[in-house]
Amino acid sequence: MKDVIYITPPAAPVQAIGYEEQTAIREGHRNASEDAYFAARPAHNNYISRVIFRHGFDRGYDTTPPAQEIVCSTGLCHYKAQRPWVGLTDEQKHEIELKAGITEDDDGYIVSQVFKLIEAKLKEKNT
Repeated sequence: MKDVIYITPPAAPVQAIGYEEQTAIREGHRNASEDAYFAARPAHNNYISRVIFRHGFDRGYDTTPPAQEIVCSTGLCHYKAQRPWVGLTDEQKHEIELKAGITEDDDGYIVSQVFKLIEAKLKEKNT
């Protein structure tokens, strides 16, 4: 059996982009869009028109929803369906209480609040 040699280096880990990098990317997109827009409309190329364009671009850029994952199967591409949030059932919560060693002597109100906080954090992260 032959040894397999990979010539493509492994992908670098994805790093979170900071505020300054996000601002630089947005300004780069805005400048390129602005130049292309006014190159096609030289009669409208003035300071006030460019200011209006920049404000409109920034408003639209900041409110654009994040891109959805696209899935291509059987030759057709579509957006990946987002699953609805499904919380824990009472039976699942009781099972977790048993595994965690929580007894009926413990304060039930505090336990239920902990479950609500955990579910809220998971929902925030996954929807």
